[in-house]
Amino acid sequence: MRRWDVVEACFLQLAKPGFSEVVKDVVGKGVKRIVVMPLLLFSGSHVIKDIPNEIEDENRKYPEVEFYYAKSLGADERIAQIAADRIDEAINQSYI
Repeated sequence: MRRWDVVEACFLQLAKPGFSEVVKDVVGKGVKRIVVMPLLLFSGSHVIKDIPNEIEDENRKYPEVEFYYAKSLGADERIAQIAADRIDEAINQSYI
C-alpha cells in the first residue's frame, strides 16, 4: 500500500513547473487532497508568505480540494548528517 497516490515537485521561481501548474495538473488527475511541503531549511519569506499565498490562490480556484501546509524541512539534525556524509564522500573521491 502506497502512502501517497501522487507526488510532484514544483518551484516558486527560476524553475518550472510552477506551483499553480502542478496544482492544475494533479487536480486534473482527480486529486482532492494536496499536501504542500517546502523543501527548505529556513523559514524565510517563501515559507512564511509566498507559499501560503500560493495555496490561498489555488484554494480559491479549486474550493473542492483540501490543501494542507506541512512544516518545511528546517534545520534538522538528520539534514546536517546528510550534509556531513556528502562532504565525506567528496573528500574520499579523486580530485576533479
